Amino acid sequence: MSKIANRIIIMSCAFVLLITGLYIGFKIGDGATAEVINPNPEVVVYQPPTSTVTNNQEKNEEVDIEVIYEEYYTDCKETIINKNMEFGTTIEKLKEKVGDEYEVVDETENSITFRKEIATNCPNHFELKLVDGYVMIYQRIKADETVMYKNTEIPQAVIRDELVSELEKGIKVDTLDDLNSYMEDIES
Repeated sequence: MSKIANRIIIMSCAFVLLITGLYIGFKIGDGATAEVINPNPEVVVYQPPTSTVTNNQEKNEEVDIEVIYEEYYTDCKETIINKNMEFGTTIEKLKEKVGDEYEVVDETENSITFRKEIATNCPNHFELKLVDGYVMIYQRIKADETVMYKNTEIPQAVIRDELVSELEKGIKVDTLDDLNSYMEDIES
């Protein structure tokens, strides 16, 4: 075979492998997503779980089911929603698996939504402080309760004076984007 024919065969194989890899990646990637929403509690209206019994549920067939977990944080009034797919299962098996930890708020043939309330802030609330001459990041669990999130190892000596006074008081941020923005400001 000529060099050109060999190159065409190799390029064709590489192309087929690339397309196959992308297809598999998209199929796997559809399995788990997460999103954060900030509901207005005065507007949110819950409806009782729907009890739509379908042919698959009557037959107890195993199907692919989208599972949605809603975690409502009472202190910050935010809801974090995690979605994923459970393959080859039933709604009843999922209810048994989750147990009493969550309540069922919606159910269809191919999806189920579980919800629970948590009496803290969600994991997106932070406070930056100067401790022993270094910037520390704390996660704000409650208004008066924090836990160490990360030691940045950024010394006070490299921080602008106006930021030093703010850090000594504590800088509170309510999103990861705000945290990253402050960290960029501190490091510049």
